[in-house]
Amino acid sequence: MWNTNSGLTESHPYDSHPSSWIFMRRGINFWGKEHRQIYLIGNPLTWWSSTFALFIFIVAKSVLILRAKRGYKDHFNSTIVHFDSNASFLFVGWFLHYFPFFLMKRQLFLHHYFPSLYYAILLIGIGFDLFTIRLQKRERYIAATIFLLAVIYFFSIFSPMAYGNPWIKSECQSAKWLNTWDFNCDQHFDTYDQFYNEDLKNVDQANIITKTEDSISLDDNNQKEPHNVSKDDVDQFDMAMTREKDDWITMGWVNNHYDLSRYGNIYIHVQGGMTEANCVLFHRSNL
Repeated sequence: MWNTNSGLTESHPYDSHPSSWIFMRRGINFWGKEHRQIYLIGNPLTWWSSTFALFIFIVAKSVLILRAKRGYKDHFNSTIVHFDSNASFLFVGWFLHYFPFFLMKRQLFLHHYFPSLYYAILLIGIGFDLFTIRLQKRERYIAATIFLLAVIYFFSIFSPMAYGNPWIKSECQSAKWLNTWDFNCDQHFDTYDQFYNEDLKNVDQANIITKTEDSISLDDNNQKEPHNVSKDDVDQFDMAMTREKDDWITMGWVNNHYDLSRYGNIYIHVQGGMTEANCVLFHRSNL
């Protein structure tokens, strides 16, 4: 594993330097197709708040060290001791997971920062506890709720890139807050109606029945009375659908059984080509 990682020295379109991770200057493009995309990027509020918490800790720790040098007895203050001990532990955890990447020569990506990010996010809680300690409990709950709601709101803005959901070009462009975020907005539709029309078009194409010479007409004159197939035949049909992994047209349904007798030889058009339904123990003469 060490040799493999050491050999990954070539540049990559989405690699990044560790110094940019704390500011989330770049993400990683994973997939883009059918006017959708999956792009790795963090929640800006959570990410940048964790970076702010790191700087606040560094400043606060420096002040405490200077005050100790001048003879102040901050170590008798239980609130400061609680903050200093817990925040120092989290900062050390963040540093040990972050600094070693500066010594590596291999390709590095934003996701390598995730272990350090975990410690930095926990540091937000320590800082919040310190700065709101003089507030009433109800006021602290309100402040925490506002922050959490803001996190959810920011998540909703960028969630289409996390799940590959429909997203329009204008919303994508408005979400590109940094010019270093290189997700592609041009591939998206201009309106959501275009997404829905495209989905309907794909459904229609997947359910086209193509008639052949030995298939019978599906009009009312050529249909026979419904005739229930046996349970074994239904089980075979279910197995065929599972095995084909394709879109099958919905067959007649009578008394909890598939009714195929009215259709005779049926050919179903799927993306992989023509699939003959009667090849799986469904020949008309056997019903």
